[in-house]
Amino acid sequence: SVLAPGQGVKDSGAAAPPAAVAAPRQWPAGLSQRVSVKLPDGSTVQLSLETPVRFAQENPKKVGSRAHTSYERYKAAKTVREYLELLFPVGEAPNHPLRGFTDIRHDLLKGFATLQEGGA
Repeated sequence: SVLAPGQGVKDSGAAAPPAAVAAPRQWPAGLSQRVSVKLPDGSTVQLSLETPVRFAQENPKKVGSRAHTSYERYKAAKTVREYLELLFPVGEAPNHPLRGFTDIRHDLLKGFATLQEGGA
């Protein structure tokens, strides 16, 4: 049957069912452990998924490059976990378990990213 204008389904006032809670992302074993990264000053730090990080908001990568596109996706990240989730959207896995750490290491060495206080 066709509803006439104004004859939509009435709101019963009942609360909507809760939205499904997404399960936490499962990362390859290599990404779940601490990884040593050498910083520009020569010191070495241990990065974990919870390490706080900050990326330069002005994209330093070559416009039009794959690196530029990726940087745009992850530059808002506040932790290594957020960085990885933005770098590798659901369904897009790294081709090597430590790929994301290789990229963040490069950004740290070039000064495009910095570790924040309270880091690992």
